[in-house]
Amino acid sequence: GKWEEFAQINIADNTPSTLRFQFVDSDNNQPVELTKFVITIFDIDEQTDSSIQSEHVCVNIEDIHDVITAAGSLNDLGSLAAITSDYNSKALNIELVQQSCQGGLGASYRVHSTQPGWTCDNPTDPLDLSPVSCEECEEFCTEGREQYFPVYRDLRAVMFAYAGPRSEFDITFEVICQAGSGRCSSDDNPRGRNFIFGGRSALCEWPTPAPTQFEWDVCAYTDQDLEIEGAEIIINNLNFQGPDSNADGVLRYRDVVPNAPGGQQIDLVVSVATGSDYRLADPSFNGKWEQFAQINVRDNEPSTLQFQFVDSNTNEPVELTRFVITVFDIDQQLDSSVQRETVCVDADDVYDIIAAGGSLNEMGSLEAITTDYNENSVIIELVEESCQGGSGRSYRVHSTQPGWICDNPTDPLDLSPVTCEDCDCKDNQKQYYPISRDLRAAMFAYSGPTSSFEITFEVICEASSDRCSNDDIPRGRNFIFGGRSALCAWPIQAPTTVPTLLIPEISLISVSVFDQIGQAIVFDAADDISANEEISFEIIIESNKALEFNIKVNLCLAAQNGADDPCALSVGTVMDVTTTLNQGLTTIIDSYDLEVLDLEPRDDYRFVIFVTPEDHQRRLQSSLLEGDINLEETTRFYTGLFSILFPTTIAPSVVFIPSTGETLMPTSSPAPTSSPAPTS
Repeated sequence: GKWEEFAQINIADNTPSTLRFQFVDSDNNQPVELTKFVITIFDIDEQTDSSIQSEHVCVNIEDIHDVITAAGSLNDLGSLAAITSDYNSKALNIELVQQSCQGGLGASYRVHSTQPGWTCDNPTDPLDLSPVSCEECEEFCTEGREQYFPVYRDLRAVMFAYAGPRSEFDITFEVICQAGSGRCSSDDNPRGRNFIFGGRSALCEWPTPAPTQFEWDVCAYTDQDLEIEGAEIIINNLNFQGPDSNADGVLRYRDVVPNAPGGQQIDLVVSVATGSDYRLADPSFNGKWEQFAQINVRDNEPSTLQFQFVDSNTNEPVELTRFVITVFDIDQQLDSSVQRETVCVDADDVYDIIAAGGSLNEMGSLEAITTDYNENSVIIELVEESCQGGSGRSYRVHSTQPGWICDNPTDPLDLSPVTCEDCDCKDNQKQYYPISRDLRAAMFAYSGPTSSFEITFEVICEASSDRCSNDDIPRGRNFIFGGRSALCAWPIQAPTTVPTLLIPEISLISVSVFDQIGQAIVFDAADDISANEEISFEIIIESNKALEFNIKVNLCLAAQNGADDPCALSVGTVMDVTTTLNQGLTTIIDSYDLEVLDLEPRDDYRFVIFVTPEDHQRRLQSSLLEGDINLEETTRFYTGLFSILFPTTIAPSVVFIPSTGETLMPTSSPAPTSSPAPTS
């Protein structure tokens, strides 16, 4: 079976036993292949008179990748002597034998004990093989045995490494007794020794694993929240036991997720899980208590209940993510043998457990969040079976302190202590006050997405039959639960405000106007613009982040007459150019045909560029006086919604027209310096 943290197998004298170890799926018994794993055999020792009993272990060479002892790795050191007797005269003896462990073809490593041992020197932790002194083995370290102490437990262990993939391996165990028949095992007097084994051991200095980084800090936020306070009970007939009749055998709460995605209305439906039963003591207790859901459970009737989220209108399951369920007021009778409460969740279902001492994910142990934090806390244990007794693991939360109705919480976010005066307590109850209600709660975090989960509730009664529930007098206790609780110091949510638009920076890098053959055109007062030309333009804009809105670029032709709005006397407007700005450079290319414009003969036309967010009326205008704009010095204009950088060479021609209609002219800019040619 087991010895402390090890597996243990007993072998009779002189009966070498080759045992097969196989890994199988817990559910379907199918073989499962593993890779790169180790098996350690511990405490390979013998009787003080080695002729009576000595221990031997054998593995076939072809099965293993390496052998490790206290001295190191066979692969690294190169010889069996180097990892045994050359390292320490008290080490195990390992020999290479040119036959298999069962005597056939092949080769094997055979490990032999060399030192006596007693129960007191057996290791209890595979990662602690520290020496055992004579004083620690006082019962066995009698006169004449002092020479064997201290016992170096690392010298009595061997670790076999398997590269795999493989689902099974064989190990041969043997207890050799060479004494007379009266001192070895016989049919009348069977004798043998125990072999203990496990996985990793202190024979290696294993690297300290990095702390697990958990994606979700449960106490920082949740995606959805369960709220029972305002929920309506529309069916109350769990397992057809009332108090409602002629209804489905469920307990159903209406609209329990106020922050459901898309405003969806979601119900919580409680039913009996497959493979379980449910019996209550008093149906009138089922439903709600203050701001909590409440379920009554009869003594010694463990009940696994399924909690499912469904659409209020369609009854279809609804998956939630990152939500919590808290079970409150886990307590017991003053005489705990009469009634004590237990809550169980399967370990695979939950992402984290939070108790008064903190988060299991953060603290790393169940004791750290419960009894190490406060001795009056609930106890949480990890059990190697599911809540219904099948394969798997489960967390079981046990009450440790008595409670009364007066200490029941009424608000999930208030688990402050209750004093003796608050409960008008009796003399025999005073020692239990004040009652720290946070020590009697456990919060389970579900990362999802999931539409359902299961919790098992149990009231254990070990008293005489007349004090526990029976057919004549049904007895039980109430379990109350909800969503968020005071076990977390939830961040205070800021008041709802209109979201602030992040202000991106947009740079107008260059604007070029081309004729039909792609040559840049420079316009000035001497130019004669024909009404029958097609003009193409290219605008390169740079943004420091991707914009969530489109940018509208208008190009118009205007008379340079000093008007506040350069396009107020526009003789025509080119079609809008709309694009979404991504982070980096965005190039806008378009063209228009001047023959559609009714141009007057004049010599002061100029091109004007408008860059405007579609959802805002403010606009910034830039007059194009030359084919390419200076890229060097810039002037920044802020509108409150976004900013644009304009070269100073055109600053005197830039006009900002706020939505109020007020016109702001930029201040004078220094004379432009010569600029390099634009970068492609």
